[in-house]
Amino acid sequence: MMICCASIMPTRKLQGRALTRAAQRATSTIPIVIMTSTDPVQAGLVASWVRPGGNITGVSSLQVALLGKRLEILKEAVPTISRIAALWNPANPTPFLPETQVAAQALGVQLHALGVSTPTDFEGIFAAAKGRAEGVIVLPQAFLQHHHTRLLDVAPRHRRPGMYPDPAYARAGGLLSDATSVLAMGRCADSFVDTLLKGFLQ
Repeated sequence: MMICCASIMPTRKLQGRALTRAAQRATSTIPIVIMTSTDPVQAGLVASWVRPGGNITGVSSLQVALLGKRLEILKEAVPTISRIAALWNPANPTPFLPETQVAAQALGVQLHALGVSTPTDFEGIFAAAKGRAEGVIVLPQAFLQHHHTRLLDVAPRHRRPGMYPDPAYARAGGLLSDATSVLAMGRCADSFVDTLLKGFLQ
């Protein structure tokens, strides 16, 4: 018996929710353990938190709930900020961008969405943000997380305060982070895998 694990780290062709959906299409009987930053109920991956049904289980950091708070913290750190660039990967659409736009409107700041598709885009994106925004918020997506060290090689040179979606960004030199630890999520997901394997081996 095999366990399928869908993580927030990208494969070459699939990442994030798309990776989970591919595993879900492939089997309705093999357990799938996920690590996700989205709401799995809202995404249609499970029926409910209490009774998920199906063959998917795992952990979620529920990043959508933190988007408004991240903007608030960035604005508190830089009170004069009025224009913020949101970095996101358009190849993997998520609810994070529209939810961040709603939160920005409520705070009275302008949000400029800047799409990033490859690691080589970072330099140009931060150069573009210089003329359009006084700060940057990086949305919680697998592609950006996977390349966070490359992103933070570029970001400091452009001197724009940034809010990041994982402590790993702050440890690598990012200014601010308000998020669940991916490492902690991984340990929690490991416990699901361990429980399932023990059940199969009994």
